[in-house]
Amino acid sequence: MITTAPPPATPPHSLPRSSSIHIGLNTDSKTEPGPSSLSSMRPDMTVRPSYSQSQPVDAGHLASPDILDELLPRCRSQQRSAPNAGRPSLHHDVEPSNSSSRPLRALYTRRFPSLPQPNVLHYVPASLSPHSPHLSLFTAWQKSPRVAQGWDQAWSEEKQRAYLADVQGRDDQLGLIGYWSRSEMDKGDELGKPWGYIEIYWAAESNLAPHYDWPEQAMGFHALVGEEWARGPHRVHAWMPSVVEMIRQLEPRCPLICSEPKVTNDKMIRYECETGGRVHREIQLPHKRAALVLWEREETSGEGENEAEEAKEA
Repeated sequence: MITTAPPPATPPHSLPRSSSIHIGLNTDSKTEPGPSSLSSMRPDMTVRPSYSQSQPVDAGHLASPDILDELLPRCRSQQRSAPNAGRPSLHHDVEPSNSSSRPLRALYTRRFPSLPQPNVLHYVPASLSPHSPHLSLFTAWQKSPRVAQGWDQAWSEEKQRAYLADVQGRDDQLGLIGYWSRSEMDKGDELGKPWGYIEIYWAAESNLAPHYDWPEQAMGFHALVGEEWARGPHRVHAWMPSVVEMIRQLEPRCPLICSEPKVTNDKMIRYECETGGRVHREIQLPHKRAALVLWEREETSGEGENEAEEAKEA
């Protein structure tokens, strides 16, 4: 169900550098875990995200109803005709007939006053229209050795086009390009600088389906930071909780959000735990051994702290 933005969330403080993070594995799911490399890597670490109760912050907002109609027409139509139906379509017309004249539109926008400029975040549905830079950016990001290590998708531009067309053409997935700008598009309608890719999906329709008893509206996401300038904990602690918040605004019935980084990706697992997630268990997917990370509804994610002085770690 797509609605207007809920009241602002309470922000989490980033964990101090000295804080330990415990990855707590359990086995109460649909399939039994294999040997736990996670527990052996982190034998004494516990998830302890810290949240500030001092002041509310902007939780960000979805686009206006008319733009939502343009970006997610099937979803909007389904919600009008059957508002209590199961999982609405995430289909986005990746290359519409009027693409030459249609500007790129943000699905979700959020401002982070504590971050240095650019500090306004936008998530924009990936487009393959002729005027869009998304395909060339996505191809370049995937060929980065750092990104390729996690995604293993250093393909040709033609193959990346087919991949994005498939994602956007499905009802159970949606690919988004992340942007950082200096304003909420009130000056020149500018989105700012693209920095990475987010892919959201219905968990029960993904390859995670056998690994958990998913609620019907549970959703998940994949992510990559493609631009070097956009790395670092101060940025991750802003964009990652915003993915969670965007999903919850897009589908208010969503009780659970998941991610499945490689078990060897300590950095991503740590960031996910710092932003409200917890490692449920280790699972075997067709292409990787992964940590199943869950964000439950009560674990509200908010604004990341400004940690510009920290070394780049994303």
